[in-house]
Amino acid sequence: MAAALPRVSLRLLGPVQIEQNGDPVEKLGSQKSLILLAYLIRHPHEHSRVKLATMLWSDQPQSTARRNLRWALNNLSKLAPGLIDATRQTLHFAPNHSPSLDLDEFETLASPPSATDSYSTESHLSDGHLAKWAQALARYRGDFLEGFAIDDAPDLELWLLQEREYWRRRVVTLLERLIAGHTAQHQYYHAERFATQLLMHEPWREETHQQLMWLLMATDQRGAALA
Repeated sequence: MAAALPRVSLRLLGPVQIEQNGDPVEKLGSQKSLILLAYLIRHPHEHSRVKLATMLWSDQPQSTARRNLRWALNNLSKLAPGLIDATRQTLHFAPNHSPSLDLDEFETLASPPSATDSYSTESHLSDGHLAKWAQALARYRGDFLEGFAIDDAPDLELWLLQEREYWRRRVVTLLERLIAGHTAQHQYYHAERFATQLLMHEPWREETHQQLMWLLMATDQRGAALA
């Protein structure tokens, strides 16, 4: 009888973290194998092995690239077993169990109120909505695949840059919502905290600087507002 697969937790926003049954995996292997996993997660349809090998190792002969791909898959089968469906010709992300994935958790928690929700405007957002958005924000520990660098695969490098920008924009949008929601509910200390975070991401935002000054004044922090 086959051994049960471990429960896998994947954290791709910030430094990559993988857990099996709650225990951290210490040795994660090569960046390319983890980038392959992230790419398959973000594009969960069938991919040609040839295409993936060429994209990941575009500077290598095809035979070497295919061998590297097999090695990467072997590494992933140990790091995160049961997540990739592999045939001789194709690969795709098709987990046969439900991994814990920070990307999915972020998207679920960050979803806006339904358009039919009578409490969907900033002034009528429930504390529950605002709490969910704050929980989503906590899933963002840093850039997508933080610390990873690619200098030998131009197409993959472009994809990584686009992914990082996508998640940054999602965070900025979420912070804007949190500032507006808490301000509308006169929860100025919370709004101030999120305005400060937003300026850490985009320090050039003059409108947010003005918002923060107003919020500091509203919370009797005149000295900080004028600093």
